[in-house]
Amino acid sequence: MDLIQKSIFKRIAVRTLIIFCGVGFVVIATQILNQVTRIVDARQHVFIVFEFFLFFIPTITVSILPFALLIGIVQTFETMEEDNEIAVLSAAGARPALLLMPAAVLTGVLSVLILLISLLIEPGANRMVRDLINSMTYNAIEIAAGTGALQEVERGLHIRIAERGLNGSLDRIFILDRRDEATEQAYYAKSGWLLEVDGLNVLRLSDGTIQYRNRVSGGISQIVFDNYLVDIESLFSRSSDLRYRPRQTATDALVTAWQDGDASTSVRRELVRRFSDWLYPLAFFAIAAFAVIRTGFVRRQNGWRLSAVLLSATVLKVAGLIFLGQAGTSNLTALMTLMLPIGAILLFSGLTLADHIRERSVDSLQPDG
Repeated sequence: MDLIQKSIFKRIAVRTLIIFCGVGFVVIATQILNQVTRIVDARQHVFIVFEFFLFFIPTITVSILPFALLIGIVQTFETMEEDNEIAVLSAAGARPALLLMPAAVLTGVLSVLILLISLLIEPGANRMVRDLINSMTYNAIEIAAGTGALQEVERGLHIRIAERGLNGSLDRIFILDRRDEATEQAYYAKSGWLLEVDGLNVLRLSDGTIQYRNRVSGGISQIVFDNYLVDIESLFSRSSDLRYRPRQTATDALVTAWQDGDASTSVRRELVRRFSDWLYPLAFFAIAAFAVIRTGFVRRQNGWRLSAVLLSATVLKVAGLIFLGQAGTSNLTALMTLMLPIGAILLFSGLTLADHIRERSVDSLQPDG
């Protein structure tokens, strides 16, 4: 049986990899297309596309790999049933639990992989994505410097820099932000500098004003400043946080903030996500194992099996995301976010075990011969 189990393991692994690569490529391509405007405006080389592709892989792996595994398991056994391999193996004494063992081993390996990616690799990759976007925005502003023309760096965001001084200063800066339907913001500064602060590219504005205009009522308010520091990325995302966001922060830093009582809602929610994502491959395997054993490897059941397990897994994942959304504000919701996949594992494993015991009991009652 070792040879058979190795063959099943290989088939599931190959199918899982093919599905993951296919779906993952489409999702990553979509994410990169969202950055096309910034790439063009910053006049970046084509290799930045490959950098984006590489750094998006960890996040896509955590999200897509459990579903790819689920489909790979079910499709492998359905193909074996269609080729009558299951009938032959069952006649040789191989029970469903024995045939499902390779899938269980692969699930365990991928669960550990997802845990390591979530805790160690994904935060760093997310930081690299942020740094790439920050760098592109920085380059776009540098390109705009000295042209004297009003340029639309992003839809609704216009920048004009009259000229660039010999010392690298930017003279007569005007920034118009009309991306918010309710409020229009205009920045005026006599001079400015592009600097690097704590690893972030920032725009320092000097001797200027910020004007806010309510686009509904027409009301105007104004702030006068001597020096004003703008994070380049926050200028695009309208965020005032100069630090890395929780999804871009190392796990040990998040844990330290939580232990010190300084963790924000988003920090607690991110910690719950990282420690719960790895449970979903185990829950999906439990669902797949239940569906396979419940149908008893009967070929006529194949029509609904894949659809049923995918629907069950999707409902479980959506419910987990709903709980996760409130996990940062409530300890109870955080606990429920973790217990949801654990509960699914226990429920479907218990149902599978009950069916297996019932099947063996029926077989023992059959008369010999």
